[in-house]
Amino acid sequence: MSSGGTAGETTFISKNAVVPFIPIVPPQLYRNLAVACLLIGFLVTAAFFIYEVTTVKARRNLFQEFAYVVFASGLLGFGLMFMLLWAGLYF
Repeated sequence: MSSGGTAGETTFISKNAVVPFIPIVPPQLYRNLAVACLLIGFLVTAAFFIYEVTTVKARRNLFQEFAYVVFASGLLGFGLMFMLLWAGLYF
């Protein structure tokens, strides 16, 4: 990184001047978020399966099915991510 001075002179930021990264979600909440997201995701998935089995094919609504699937997959994805972070597997 060049900061003024004469041509060809390069200055670097010292290690002590670097600001540490502060995560948006505190690591203490990883377990609670993982459990909550996975539990709600499995419940929405179960509701989707019940909807598919009990609804007659002619009366199914594509938008409602899509809403179930997107919501459940989002929750399960975030739940898995927080579970891996809680276990210490940083990707």
